[in-house]
Amino acid sequence: MCWAGKNNPQIAKEDIKVFKVVIAGNNNSFFCSIYYKFMYRLGFVYSSRIKKKLFDSAQIKITKGIHSYSKYCKIAASKDLLFIRNRMNNEASIDVFSKYYLFSQQDFYRLECIIPKRSAYYENENGEIVSSRLKIIKATKL
Repeated sequence: MCWAGKNNPQIAKEDIKVFKVVIAGNNNSFFCSIYYKFMYRLGFVYSSRIKKKLFDSAQIKITKGIHSYSKYCKIAASKDLLFIRNRMNNEASIDVFSKYYLFSQQDFYRLECIIPKRSAYYENENGEIVSSRLKIIKATKL
């Protein structure tokens, strides 16, 4: 997953609540990220260097870091599909989502996480976040 935005890096002044959508693995003892199949466990703090590239004169692309979603993003699930709606679209209808991640719904979980205080992070206008650290707090089945 590649993040794009215009924002400068920020340092968390306090813990920031975010979430991830993952697939459960091995009797829910760990959770697997959708894109790169990274394994997460409850209670652990994960760290990563943030790598970025200049996309054009106004935007950067981040190619490495820990991805998550802010409180402005919403999850909706139907019988067969999972949707994540970004903050740029406030419509309630599933037909007007401005951005889709569509997956067959197989043991998907929402991980409640925090970006710990003093961590570096980027947040774009869509509410998508890439951070240098992430602590996994709670898992809820979707």
